[in-house]
Amino acid sequence: MSNSEWRDATAGKSEITASLLSTKLHVPPTPHGLVPRPRLVRHLNGGLQGKLVLLSAPAGFGKTTLLSEVLDGIDCPVAWLSLDKGDNDPNLFWTYFVVALQGIEPDLGENSLTLLRSPDAQHIESVLTVLINQIANLSHQLTIVLDDYHEIKNEEIHHGLAFLLEHLPPQACLVVSSRVDFTFPLARMRGRGQLIELRADDLRFTLAETTSFLTEVMALRLSDDEVATLNNRTEGWIASLRMAAVSMQGREDIPDFIAAFSGTHRYILDYLSQEVLNCQPPNVQSFLLETSILNRLSVPLCDAVTDRNDSREILELLEADNLFLSPLDNECHWFRYHQLFAELLRSQLGVSQTDHVAILHRRASEWFEKEGHMVEAIEHAFSAKDLERAADLINAIVETLVKENKYSTLLGWLRRLPFELIADRLWLSFYGAYAYATIGQLDAVEPYIINAEKILDRAGETSGSEYPIDFARIRGMVTALRARSAWDRGDIPGSLQLCTGGLKELPPDDLHARPLIKLVLGVTYWAKGELNTAKQFLKEAERDARNGNHFQIALSALGCRAGVHIAQAQLHQAARICRDALISMPDSGTYSSFPATCYAHVFLADVLYQWNELERSMEHVMTGIELGEQGGDATIVQVGYTLLAELNFAMGQNDAGMEAIREAKAFKLRVGRSKLALPTQVWLARILVIRGNLTEAADLIDSWQDYPSTIDTKSASFDASKISPYGEDLLWSSGPNLTKARLSLAKGSTAGVPKLLAQLRQRAEEKQWIGELIEILILQALAFEAQHRTTEAMEALERVIGIASPEGYIRIFLDEGEPMLRLLRLAEAKGTMPEYVPKLLSEFDSSIPTASDHSPIVESKHPTEASSRDDHFPLVEPLTPREMDLLCLIADGLSNFEIANSLYVSVNTVKVHTRNLYGKLNVRSRTQALRRARELVLLPHDDR
Repeated sequence: MSNSEWRDATAGKSEITASLLSTKLHVPPTPHGLVPRPRLVRHLNGGLQGKLVLLSAPAGFGKTTLLSEVLDGIDCPVAWLSLDKGDNDPNLFWTYFVVALQGIEPDLGENSLTLLRSPDAQHIESVLTVLINQIANLSHQLTIVLDDYHEIKNEEIHHGLAFLLEHLPPQACLVVSSRVDFTFPLARMRGRGQLIELRADDLRFTLAETTSFLTEVMALRLSDDEVATLNNRTEGWIASLRMAAVSMQGREDIPDFIAAFSGTHRYILDYLSQEVLNCQPPNVQSFLLETSILNRLSVPLCDAVTDRNDSREILELLEADNLFLSPLDNECHWFRYHQLFAELLRSQLGVSQTDHVAILHRRASEWFEKEGHMVEAIEHAFSAKDLERAADLINAIVETLVKENKYSTLLGWLRRLPFELIADRLWLSFYGAYAYATIGQLDAVEPYIINAEKILDRAGETSGSEYPIDFARIRGMVTALRARSAWDRGDIPGSLQLCTGGLKELPPDDLHARPLIKLVLGVTYWAKGELNTAKQFLKEAERDARNGNHFQIALSALGCRAGVHIAQAQLHQAARICRDALISMPDSGTYSSFPATCYAHVFLADVLYQWNELERSMEHVMTGIELGEQGGDATIVQVGYTLLAELNFAMGQNDAGMEAIREAKAFKLRVGRSKLALPTQVWLARILVIRGNLTEAADLIDSWQDYPSTIDTKSASFDASKISPYGEDLLWSSGPNLTKARLSLAKGSTAGVPKLLAQLRQRAEEKQWIGELIEILILQALAFEAQHRTTEAMEALERVIGIASPEGYIRIFLDEGEPMLRLLRLAEAKGTMPEYVPKLLSEFDSSIPTASDHSPIVESKHPTEASSRDDHFPLVEPLTPREMDLLCLIADGLSNFEIANSLYVSVNTVKVHTRNLYGKLNVRSRTQALRRARELVLLPHDDR
């Protein structure tokens, strides 16, 4: 692959995207001989003013035909998408969805398509948020139809569609036709009047409709009794009526046929299908059987599969005879069989021509490959059991699949292949590793990487290798994967070595592996405390990722760079970078709901916390935790819960603070014994010490088994010579000693503390770790004051205020409580730092929590008009829309697990929102919450 080809793979629409089947986007033509159904048309027309119209009935009940009739008579523009089994890849499904909308508004969803083509776009909520906002800006109504939705089995697609439905603006109505019901929360939509449904009982032909169909459309001469008999025995099932009508055409024994006509739907179908098939000429029977393997039929495709040249004539004959053949476009280029009829034909083919089935699928695969429809080509190769061919075809498009985020499709195919076929193909090995690494299945990555390296080694030893142009590039990409894996394990030296070697191997113009390597290098140097170097690599990672359309990497790099600025005590710069990440990226739409923005949300929350803007900080940390959980980023979630604990304690919500600490500890199990797990555990112990929970803090400190003990938590005596926990000079290696120093001071002992703090201060000043220096100086001031060394305490305090005041630090002083308040009052009396000390003292006066210790945290992200109607017990704060949804689900009796599935969040997030709700209602249980909500008329009264 040349460099230009490599770059082209990351830009524009790929071969797969460009070859979307346009027939899937056409409203099927109203069939000839339609039986008018005005009662159902009126019902559906009313539903189009709501949010969801659902047609749910077994096959053959006329769902698609009815939709064609309804949509043919409305003025509202319609986006139509016919679904099949091949649409279970989330990226392909949503690409079709957006392209269908663009049939109405050509520019609608263009940013969403950009996100879908991003190799890092893992979470569809981000794509849909952009799309929903654009739909909300439309000046007209539109109808979106998903036909045959029962073909979709992928839970990720169900999750995304439910998210869309939850937030669908009033400009749009979603119409879904399916053989099975949704797993979505339909009960709430029914209660809100947002849902219109038609079921099998609604869709059955009435006696009048059956009469019209049999006598007028099918031109059968039947008595009223015969019509009634057929209507009763088919129970108004349209498909079986049609098959019965076809079977009766030309028969002279119609009364006997009707008399013998009985049984269940399945038996009726089998009987009538056999009658229809056996009545056809041999050449038509053969054509029907051989083309039944196809989901869609066209003249050239049928000619290729059947190895004949009369497909046009036969298709025209089948259409003219109304023989279960439906056109898929207005030009009648593409058709499909009635699904039940096709199933019977395939069953018959499998019995009568077993050896011929593989040949037919092979021909179909070759035709689709030639036409550029690679997904269908691959599926038919699998159906032909030609796994070698399937592997070759997948190998040809695997890079494009990864770049377009079609991981479900790729990994599904790889799991169907024997590993020895993968082992012979470099691209399958490498991109298989890449796909598994991206979705977080690290255990599955290693075999693929090892195999890719073996192929590369063989290629390097062989002249005239098939990989001469890409050898260095692919080697660098494999190295990038290994570096990422090393970082995930906390192997900082190994990660650094791999990254450095990888950059040397890669061409300077590479925009695929270099952004990932530079991101890993950035966070590695951050851990090492080489902060300026870290910022430089993170800035380059963001630039290269933008240029290569790797938006997730770019957003991660932005968020991590903000974290480095915080380590340098540059809060204003950190906030600006976080806001850049949360607002937009050039030409790529809004990214605030991308999982990779979890870093920006959490670090912005950290800055806002230091500025004592607690409610805004709460909003961002909650969002960051939720997005981090979506993205499977256990480390940033752990950091988020740690900050959440600080926020709750600062707001007087002690029970909620302890719950957040328990959640953060639980996430340690997911991070494992990595060195990267230590900093948040240290910070948790720091919080516990500050809040006076010394026993639990000591237990947590004693649990750091990998850290050389520098203090006996019982006697509080230090060995100040032991500073680094791993023999590595890491940024956070002094954290354990700082926390132990806090514990010692909290227990009333200063033995060894000033000496240790002096050592740590010297190191922080030399390395310009200003964020750490601020905490060290504060602890020095407190330690000196505890030893009655007031002059030295004032010197340390003046120094730290001089550093902290330009960046607006407040919380770091407030969290020290009464000892810091005494020092600041003393400083004010001496006239120290008169421009900032009074401000800190005023913040102390206003920071005393007013809520009770057991009250949960308060979130104020989306105020709603729900408010107190009780003058004696008003709400502390209006409920948010999310809290109102939660309240309704509690009223429905759902468990936390069921609520999490309904709202598409984690159980942990449900618990946090529940605590918010209880705090605002001033209750402690579900029963109390429901009683209180009814008192405030937030819920209807229960009359039972």
